[in-house]
Amino acid sequence: MTARSLLPTAISSDHADDFHAETRALDLDVVQMSVLRFPPMRSRRTQELIRRSDPETCQLALNPCGIMGISQLGRDMILRPSELIALDSSHAFDSHIAADNGTGAGVTILQVPRALLPLAETDLREMMVRPLPGRSGVGMLLTQMIGRVLADTSQFRSADGPRVGAVLLELLSALLANELDDRQPAGPAHRLTLLSQAKAFIHQHLGDADLSPGMIAAAHHISTRHLHRLFNDTGATIAGWIRRHRLEQCHRDLIDPRRRTRPIHVIAARWGFTNPAHFSRTFRAAYGMSPSEHRHNAQRSR
Repeated sequence: MTARSLLPTAISSDHADDFHAETRALDLDVVQMSVLRFPPMRSRRTQELIRRSDPETCQLALNPCGIMGISQLGRDMILRPSELIALDSSHAFDSHIAADNGTGAGVTILQVPRALLPLAETDLREMMVRPLPGRSGVGMLLTQMIGRVLADTSQFRSADGPRVGAVLLELLSALLANELDDRQPAGPAHRLTLLSQAKAFIHQHLGDADLSPGMIAAAHHISTRHLHRLFNDTGATIAGWIRRHRLEQCHRDLIDPRRRTRPIHVIAARWGFTNPAHFSRTFRAAYGMSPSEHRHNAQRSR
């Protein structure tokens, strides 16, 4: 049953004579979720089983019932409730779950194709069998969403499945990317490339009032902390960089003859300033005059 829904593994248990297990499987197109409950047991994925069948997936294990020990790629880890860990189907692993109350055990598995994760193979391998946060940040959002979906699937329509799966995939991608950023600071060339990409993204979305560090970081699959570091290394802040370029666009539009009849607050809103009073103060602080004075001076000069 687990070979069909998850991976072919060799399973053994001291409870073989009275073994009772159950599973719930939910297919969300790009993502598969499985909830498994069983007596304490051991599960091994060997090289022979990998050669026989490898779906090339990443498995995220969470919310174990009991204590789950996992070994893969020379790393060992103990998974406890509210903790997360990722496994790679293309590498052998050995796992065992012992019940912490002397009765049942189990685990929830989120399975996605590795090719859909926006990480290089070497980077993805680095994140396998590493502790991943499930109580804060993106990890908390991911675990909460998984819990809500599994709690009551009747609240969703069949058409919601692929959409929910896409959201879960994005959250898992962001979680792994954030952890990779924190573990492996990028080299100078990579940081410069990321900074250029982030600035280009900001230029494309200057008019979006919701533009924020979180939005920019998510678009590039990096943490907001990493994004702030990229700008801080150049002596700038993200908010300051966005504000300066929005003001420059407003400055140009206010003296453009083609826009001389357009209200100032409309021009400001076009570039992300939704509060006219705040825009006027910010403009005066930057240019020493109000937006209307700047427009008037330009018209008089012409």
